[in-house]
Amino acid sequence: MSTRQPMSVGTTTVNFRRFVPRSGVVFWVLDRVEEVLMWKRGWRVTAAWMAGYAFLCFFPRMILLLPHLVLLCVLLPSWLQRRAAENNEASPPPTTLPLPVEGSTEWLANLQAIQNLMGFASDLYDLATPLIPHLTHRTSYSVPITRFLLLTFLLLLPLLPYLPLRPLFLTAGLLPFLLTHPSTLALASHPLTQQLQNLARLALERGKNDDALAPEHWAARARGERAWGSVETWERESLRLPEGAPDTAAKAWLPEGSRSAFEVALIPGWAFVQPEEWVCDLLGSWAGGGADAEGWVYADEMGRNLGAEDGGRALRRRRWTRRIWRVPKAEKA
Repeated sequence: MSTRQPMSVGTTTVNFRRFVPRSGVVFWVLDRVEEVLMWKRGWRVTAAWMAGYAFLCFFPRMILLLPHLVLLCVLLPSWLQRRAAENNEASPPPTTLPLPVEGSTEWLANLQAIQNLMGFASDLYDLATPLIPHLTHRTSYSVPITRFLLLTFLLLLPLLPYLPLRPLFLTAGLLPFLLTHPSTLALASHPLTQQLQNLARLALERGKNDDALAPEHWAARARGERAWGSVETWERESLRLPEGAPDTAAKAWLPEGSRSAFEVALIPGWAFVQPEEWVCDLLGSWAGGGADAEGWVYADEMGRNLGAEDGGRALRRRRWTRRIWRVPKAEKA
């Protein structure tokens, strides 16, 4: 595809205008898949698809008949529709689907779907980008990952003939439906579940930072508070109108003050542990809990703490911590 035509703004414009009205079927299929996967059409529809997948898992040879089944599902309804039109002496259905006119509601819906798809693809790329250095031997984790993969590969080789593939694929295929069930999503949004998730994230971040400590950092940590510690700072935001915005505009959370909360001056002889960064207190332990998923603790205009869902919120704060250590005199020089 990259060798067919040279780059041209005119060609790009023409092809994009052709693509927008013809992309509706792709997004229609994606919407139907989302409805089934997210249980939006009721439990009967999703359960029927789950039963069909389970049937294919136990009779995998039936997959060879799927192309026939898909085409028959298109041919038979259209044949019945044509027969009904002939019996009623009505005009037959069109042979091809009409394309939406540029500027129409359907055309704008396709354009919006393309916009959202581009954002989703960009989010996936940004999500995968931090993992690439670990796979290209740019970090210290590349060697342990390589060893783990080689070890598990060699261990799985003799076990492959004994793995029950049908139950394995059945479990792997039905697991997404169970994870997207409304009850599961409600449990995931429970405050206790969020607290456990935040606790796991903090433990993972702390373990990652400990693994990156240099020998001199471990030596300073062993000496206790005389050579090892941490500093904390608070990030503050208030709910107010942006500067220059009309009174009818919506309020937004804006930082308080012009000085960054992370500009912390250390006592001479102390330095931040590198390459660590500031770590957010996601649990809100400094306020006795009550933080949201991002670590914000909300308060009213008087500074009294409120719940994440309470009304009257005017201020919000969250604590950040960073470890420091006393640099030996030889290293300071």
